[in-house]
Amino acid sequence: MSIGIPSTAEFDTNITSFLGPKGREAPNLSQHAGQVIVIDGVAIEEAIWFDFKCACLLGICHEHSKGIKMSVDDLHDIKNVANALYTEETCHHGKDATVLGLAPITSANNYHVTPLVLSPSCKSEKGDGLAEWIRRFIEHYHQHPYGEKVHGPIYTLATDDKQNVPKAVNLIQSLMDLRGLNISGTQSEREHIRSILFISDVLSHFLLPFIKVKMSLSEQLRHLSAYSHLITALYWRHGLEFMTSALLADSQAIMKNIIFTTARLQLMDPNMSYYILFEGTDHLENVFSHVRTQDHARNFDIQQLSYKLSIATEIDAIFQRHPDLNRGHLRRNLVNTLGVDHINPKSWLGNVRVRDVNIQLEYLAGRAEANKLLLKHFHSNISATVNFNARFSEKGGDHLRPNGEYIGSRGANSQDDSEEEDSVVIEPLSGNTDSDPRDEDENNFEDAHTTINTDDFNGLDIQDKDLLNPPAHKSNAHYLIVDNKKQYILTLVSSLLGADRERKALITTWPLRAQGITLEQALQKNQLLNSSGDDLDVAESKIKAGDLGVILAHVGDQICLVVIEALNFRQGTLKTNLAVVDVKSLDANGAKATTVAFQVLRLVAQNEDSLDKLTWWWPQDYIQVLDSNGKPVLQCHLVIRISGKRFHPLSPEIIYSSADEPLLIWSLNHHDLEWALAQAWSDLDSHSDNIAETIKSLPEILGPDSNKLPYQLLENSDHLMLYVPKEDIHVPLQTVKLSGEDRRPCHLCGQIFRINDMRNHVGMHILKAHQDVIDLSLLGGLEVRNLLF
Repeated sequence: MSIGIPSTAEFDTNITSFLGPKGREAPNLSQHAGQVIVIDGVAIEEAIWFDFKCACLLGICHEHSKGIKMSVDDLHDIKNVANALYTEETCHHGKDATVLGLAPITSANNYHVTPLVLSPSCKSEKGDGLAEWIRRFIEHYHQHPYGEKVHGPIYTLATDDKQNVPKAVNLIQSLMDLRGLNISGTQSEREHIRSILFISDVLSHFLLPFIKVKMSLSEQLRHLSAYSHLITALYWRHGLEFMTSALLADSQAIMKNIIFTTARLQLMDPNMSYYILFEGTDHLENVFSHVRTQDHARNFDIQQLSYKLSIATEIDAIFQRHPDLNRGHLRRNLVNTLGVDHINPKSWLGNVRVRDVNIQLEYLAGRAEANKLLLKHFHSNISATVNFNARFSEKGGDHLRPNGEYIGSRGANSQDDSEEEDSVVIEPLSGNTDSDPRDEDENNFEDAHTTINTDDFNGLDIQDKDLLNPPAHKSNAHYLIVDNKKQYILTLVSSLLGADRERKALITTWPLRAQGITLEQALQKNQLLNSSGDDLDVAESKIKAGDLGVILAHVGDQICLVVIEALNFRQGTLKTNLAVVDVKSLDANGAKATTVAFQVLRLVAQNEDSLDKLTWWWPQDYIQVLDSNGKPVLQCHLVIRISGKRFHPLSPEIIYSSADEPLLIWSLNHHDLEWALAQAWSDLDSHSDNIAETIKSLPEILGPDSNKLPYQLLENSDHLMLYVPKEDIHVPLQTVKLSGEDRRPCHLCGQIFRINDMRNHVGMHILKAHQDVIDLSLLGGLEVRNLLF
């Protein structure tokens, strides 16, 4: 993992580790088709960690890490980074991880990606900066003894765009199904439908070669050639009105690379099979799938991602050496399947041997098909068909340069105002900028080093003999000396450099968790009543009245998980009830602190015979939290208001209760609630010295329905679920307040006194210590120290 901008030393270490004798198996010489660099990003938790091995901080964006000291020798180093993050804002938490991997251009078995570079990013890197460190990587790979000499040269580079592949594929396939239908309606409507069908025909020529598993390589090239000629002709006819410059240039580059690679492989080894489905970063997505399914963690920070990528690489290396262990796709039949994505070579049925392809013939056949489609759509228009040879000769261009200049360059599109939208560049931040491209409120961050008092840290007392150098210094690998106390480095880093992160939803459907869908997306999905949309794009993260969440509550002698429904919100000292608040405000302090009014949901267990299938349904009933003493139940008996910090949002499934009387109800997965319980208990910092006070701040359920909590497999049974085990709670939950007349022993001397007299008695012990008088009444081993001198 790179601490800043990826360096040559990091390239060297990773190439040796992952491509050396103990890493990925080298390809056979006859299969030396070369390598492709694949680059993609993956969202990460915005967290800063201290790595003991390199004694430095991890998680700062590499774009703005230059000039910032990442190694930690004393507390000032951590404070300087906090100042750069929160006050000067000259650097940021990494919110995205840039991953660079290497993979064979084509192979039936050994096609896995080997990640070689991992670097946190704030997503503001310019193309020049990215190109520079990629160039250095390629040069080092070329010279490294386990690089090009063993695994072959790098021929291509593949990146990824934001997209939803299954949805895009599904849409185009659905449009293709409209062919052959009788078109009715007005003339205008019929023309609109004809245009839609034409668009589907154009895009299908690009799509089908990647999803129709029975296609041969010759058929694939013919379709891609038809697509390339079609979008070139449409660019000449309509400019960028038909397709954006980025999409047009990228898809033409893919076409060019496939044709050139086919020709190169024909010269190297005519019997080689070429799988064009490896174009792009699809096989890097497979590595990410290993990362997300190694454990039950929904998300990961940069350090966790580095560990998981290493494990994922080992998994792929094992599959490579023992291919019989790799089960491949669970779906056995990919023919005529909608929304196909992530196809592997074993699933491809067509002949893809390069010797059987006549590139020129297929290229010209694709041109003829393009002109045929243009003539069909534009009827007898004299300009319907295109003489491509003449146009290319006239302009001195090609498919990537239809008018002589590359599409997407300033010169080619300076006359086209519509291109402005495609040319937006996010400038890197500096301390003098007035705006933040992350669109964060300027008051979101509080100055960490002014809000945290190191005097409040609980440390270990040390002897004067340990303080050979009174200024702050490292006492050993894990501690710093702060105010004459040893402080654990991770505690200091977490306190001073804690991330300003969005809360992640406790999502109850595994596919969404695996995609790392954020809270607002999950809540939006909740409102869509289990719609099929899995690409929810919401501008702002909000929590609304009616959304579900979980809290920890004090019920009798138990601390248990309680599922609640938010009713309204208040901020600061205002009495105005709000229906919607920003998610980040839940963690706010002081005048911006948010409180949540809620009702407690009653839950009923379903499929209680199997924990793997156990779910909890809401029977449209709430739990009374205060006893009404026989009087009418009012709002105050059902509603509690708590700090927003204790509220953890949920996204339940919404189902029909039964076929006979279909009612929409919430359904929650038991394993997700168990995870939510563990997370909420962990957030309380249960091992801190203040846990007793923290537990007192939890809401207490005292109503007549309190016997329904903790939630039970069968109501009124002893089979309790979703509570904190008593052995994990290190303080008494039920304490009895003593009266002044009660008598208790002194903890210093053991003598028994009235509570009212205890203060004066303990004061005598303190006075003796202050006057250096030996206190013979103290219990063995106890000492009252004079700390004033």
